[in-house]
Amino acid sequence: MAELPLAQVEHVAVFADEGVLAQAKPEIGERPLLLIAGALDEKDAKERLFHALDESATGRSPLNRESG
Repeated sequence: MAELPLAQVEHVAVFADEGVLAQAKPEIGERPLLLIAGALDEKDAKERLFHALDESATGRSPLNRESG
Protein backbone atom coordinates (compact mmCIF):
# COMPACT_ATOMS: atom_id res chain seq x y z
CA MET A 1 0.00 0.00 0.00
CA ALA A 2 1.56 3.27 -1.11
CA GLU A 3 -0.39 5.52 1.25
CA LEU A 4 -3.16 5.44 3.82
CA PRO A 5 -6.70 5.67 2.49
CA LEU A 6 -8.64 8.90 2.97
CA ALA A 7 -12.10 8.19 4.39
CA GLN A 8 -14.07 8.17 7.61
CA VAL A 9 -12.85 5.74 10.28
CA GLU A 10 -15.74 3.33 10.71
CA HIS A 11 -14.43 1.11 13.51
CA VAL A 12 -11.24 0.62 15.54
CA ALA A 13 -10.26 -2.42 17.59
CA VAL A 14 -7.23 -2.14 19.90
CA PHE A 15 -5.22 -4.86 21.59
CA ALA A 16 -2.81 -4.64 24.52
CA ASP A 17 0.16 -6.82 25.40
CA GLU A 18 1.39 -6.62 29.00
CA GLY A 19 -0.50 -3.35 29.48
CA VAL A 20 1.00 -1.70 26.38
CA LEU A 21 -0.91 -0.88 23.20
CA ALA A 22 0.30 -3.54 20.77
CA GLN A 23 -2.09 -3.39 17.79
CA ALA A 24 -4.80 -1.20 16.34
CA LYS A 25 -7.11 -2.41 13.61
CA PRO A 26 -8.94 0.57 12.13
CA GLU A 27 -11.43 0.20 9.31
CA ILE A 28 -11.19 3.28 7.09
CA GLY A 29 -14.11 3.44 4.73
CA GLU A 30 -14.47 -0.24 3.90
CA ARG A 31 -10.72 -0.88 3.97
CA PRO A 32 -9.24 -2.69 7.00
CA LEU A 33 -5.73 -1.83 8.19
CA LEU A 34 -3.42 -3.41 10.73
CA LEU A 35 -1.10 -1.14 12.75
CA ILE A 36 1.45 -2.88 14.96
CA ALA A 37 3.63 -1.31 17.64
CA GLY A 38 7.10 -2.28 16.55
CA ALA A 39 9.87 -1.71 14.07
CA LEU A 40 11.21 -3.83 11.22
CA ASP A 41 15.00 -3.89 11.03
CA GLU A 42 16.15 -5.08 7.60
CA LYS A 43 19.77 -6.15 8.03
CA ASP A 44 20.06 -7.28 4.42
CA ALA A 45 17.92 -8.93 1.73
CA LYS A 46 17.82 -12.21 3.68
CA GLU A 47 17.49 -11.07 7.28
CA ARG A 48 14.65 -9.08 8.83
CA LEU A 49 14.18 -8.62 12.56
CA PHE A 50 10.93 -7.38 14.08
CA HIS A 51 11.16 -5.55 17.40
CA ALA A 52 7.71 -5.83 18.99
CA LEU A 53 6.30 -3.10 21.26
CA ASP A 54 8.88 -0.61 19.99
CA GLU A 55 8.05 3.12 20.06
CA SER A 56 7.52 2.93 16.29
CA ALA A 57 4.54 1.55 14.38
CA THR A 58 4.36 -0.46 11.20
CA GLY A 59 1.27 -1.29 9.22
CA ARG A 60 -0.24 -2.95 6.21
CA SER A 61 -3.51 -3.61 4.52
CA PRO A 62 -4.66 -7.21 5.00
CA LEU A 63 -6.25 -6.97 1.54
CA ASN A 64 -2.95 -6.24 -0.23
CA ARG A 65 -0.70 -9.20 0.49
CA GLU A 66 1.80 -8.41 -2.32
CA SER A 67 3.23 -5.41 -0.42
CA GLY A 68 3.96 -7.37 2.79
